[in-house]
Amino acid sequence: METVKVQVQPDRLKQTQISVKEKHDFIYDSFKDIYTIYGIDVMKILAFLVLFIGWFITSDKSRDFYKKNRVVRISSIIALIVLGIIHITSQFSSYLYSKEKLAELSELRYLDLKYYENYEITFGQLIANVVQNSVLFVVLILIIFSMKEATK
Repeated sequence: METVKVQVQPDRLKQTQISVKEKHDFIYDSFKDIYTIYGIDVMKILAFLVLFIGWFITSDKSRDFYKKNRVVRISSIIALIVLGIIHITSQFSSYLYSKEKLAELSELRYLDLKYYENYEITFGQLIANVVQNSVLFVVLILIIFSMKEATK
């Protein structure tokens, strides 16, 4: 019986040493990006909802179109509900991911946590943004729902 010799290569990842500062910078950049993207997402949805509410309120043509097309009304309501659920899920995910990155920064003990406060998504912010946009989603859904073809 012949013996086979297996040569084990050293783990290259173990050979690479990353400094605490490099780890910190990488995690901190990710932490800041989460906050930036979160804010952009909240503002995009807010702008979308305000724009559509304004469009329905001021445009006779849009109201007439929706009044005459039951399928469009139902499709729009379903789309808004799905979009609302996706938006809320996304906001909670961003919040949890932000907390995860903050915990990683805390474990490094590179800086005191007070230096990260500007980029932290707080639970209060999350709830305020979710409530604000949810109210606007409901208003828009009610506006569309209330548009029914007039019976003669």
